[in-house]
Amino acid sequence: MHNTESPHQETEGITIFPSFEPGQIINGYEIIKPLRRGGMGMPYLSRNCIPGLEDMQAVLKFPAIPANESREQFMRRWLHEVKGLLAIDHPNVVKIYDAQIHQGMPYIRMEYAKGHELSWMLAYQAIPEPHVINCMTIAKGLLSAIADIHQRGITHRDVKPQNIIIDHNLTPKLIDFGIVKLQTEDLTRDGEFLGTIGYMSPEVLEEIEDPRRDVWAAGMALYSMLTYYEPARDPKKGKTDFEQMDYFRRWQPESLELKIGHQAKSIDSLLKEMLKQDYEKRIHAKDAYELICSIIPDLSANSKTTLVPQQLGTLELFIRDATHMSDIEFVSKYGHAILMRADTYQHTTRAPLGASRWVDQCLDTLLFSTSKKHMQVIGRNPEADIRINHKYVSNKHAAIIHKDNNYSIQDLLSKNGTRVGDLPKTASEIYLNPGDIIAFGHPSVQYVFETTLSIRTKIQSAQETNNHGSIQTKTQRRICPGTTKKSNGQSIQHDLD
Repeated sequence: MHNTESPHQETEGITIFPSFEPGQIINGYEIIKPLRRGGMGMPYLSRNCIPGLEDMQAVLKFPAIPANESREQFMRRWLHEVKGLLAIDHPNVVKIYDAQIHQGMPYIRMEYAKGHELSWMLAYQAIPEPHVINCMTIAKGLLSAIADIHQRGITHRDVKPQNIIIDHNLTPKLIDFGIVKLQTEDLTRDGEFLGTIGYMSPEVLEEIEDPRRDVWAAGMALYSMLTYYEPARDPKKGKTDFEQMDYFRRWQPESLELKIGHQAKSIDSLLKEMLKQDYEKRIHAKDAYELICSIIPDLSANSKTTLVPQQLGTLELFIRDATHMSDIEFVSKYGHAILMRADTYQHTTRAPLGASRWVDQCLDTLLFSTSKKHMQVIGRNPEADIRINHKYVSNKHAAIIHKDNNYSIQDLLSKNGTRVGDLPKTASEIYLNPGDIIAFGHPSVQYVFETTLSIRTKIQSAQETNNHGSIQTKTQRRICPGTTKKSNGQSIQHDLD
C-alpha cells in the first residue's frame, strides 16, 4: 500500500518506490495499472479524472532516486534533465507533457505510446514483409528522432529494442528517457556504466561520453531487425559484464549479402558508418538519417516483394476490417487470397478479439495476397515472393499458382517437401480449397490457405458466437469446416515458426 509518511524505501544501490494501487488519484489522474517499461523508474498508466476526458491516457513515471545520492543532488539533476525533455516535440519521440511532485516524489507525465516493443517483434520475427524496406523505414524514423534530440543537446544513452515502440503503421517511437544526458551538463554521477550491453558503444567502457553512442545503438537495432540477431544471445560474448562489453568493443557486423541479397550493398555501407568502433569516425545521427533517406527509394524501386501491403498493420486491424468492411472494401484492401499461420488462424476463427496474444499482437501472420502475377514463389530466399524464414523451408520451396479463378500449389523440388493436409506433395499440382492446411518442410511450419471472403465469413461467425456467449460445438472446433475431405477434422499444431 501507499505509505504517505515514508514515500521512499531504500535498498542496496537504488531507491524502490512503493506501488500505487489501481484507482488511486495522483494530481487529477487515476492509476490504471503499472507498466513494465523502463529500467530507471516506475511507470504507471493513468487516465484523466475530469468527466468527459476519461479517454485521455498518460504515463506517470516516477524516477528511481539512487540511495547513494542526496535528495538535493538528485532533484537538481532531475530538474535540469526534465527541462530539456519538455522541449522535445517530434513524431518519433514520446511526448513529455509536464513534471510534477506527488507527496515529495517527483514524476513526469508523458504520452502513452501504443504498440509493441521492437524487442517483441524481434523475438517473434514479426516485422512484416516487405521485410527489408520496413526495417529501413523503422530505422529512418528512429534516426530522425535521435538527430532531433542530439540537435537539442540531449543524448538518450539507452537506445535499444525495449525502448522503441512500433505502432500498427510501423511508426517507431523512442521512449524511456530515464538515463538521458544533457551534453552541456556536469551533473551526472561519476563511475556509471549506463546502457544495455550489446547496444552500448565501445567507448562507454572507457567512460567516454559522446552522443554518437546513440547512433551505434540505432545501428545495432537496424542490424538486429534485418538479421534477427540478438546480442544478448551471442554465444561468443562471454559471461561477465566486462567480457561482454569488451567483446562488443571488437565486434563487427557480418555482410548482409547472404541474408538479404542484392539489397545489401548500400545497407552494409550504412551499417559500417553507424557501427564504427572509433566514435570519432562514426557518422553523426543527422548524416545517418540523410543517408538512409537516400537509400530507401532505391530499395522500393527494386523491390520484387508482392506481399500484404504495409498498411495491413496488426492482426487486430485485420479482424476489425473483416467485421466492419463490405466485401468489396475488404477484397480491395487485402486481395483475394491469403496464407495465415495455422495457430493464428485457429485463434482468429474461433476466439474473441483479444482472447489470445496472437489475436492482437501477431504481425507476421498474413503472408500472401493476390497480385497480377500468375505464380508466386514461396521460400526462405529474401527475393522470394512469399518469404518464410524458417530452417525447414528451402530457398525456393513451393509456388502458389493462380489461374482461371483457381489456386493450386506446386512443390519446387524442395529439400523437405510440401504437404497439403495428409497428402504428400511432389512436383505435381494440388488445387487448394479455403481452409486447406499446408506444411512447408515440417509439421511445425503450417499455414492455412484462405480466400479473403471465406475467412471474413469465418471471423464474423466467430465474433457473433463469442459475442452471444455460445458454447462452441465439436463441428465449430474443427479448423477447416466444410472443406475437402483431406482437411476435415485435421488438428492444428501450435509450434511457433
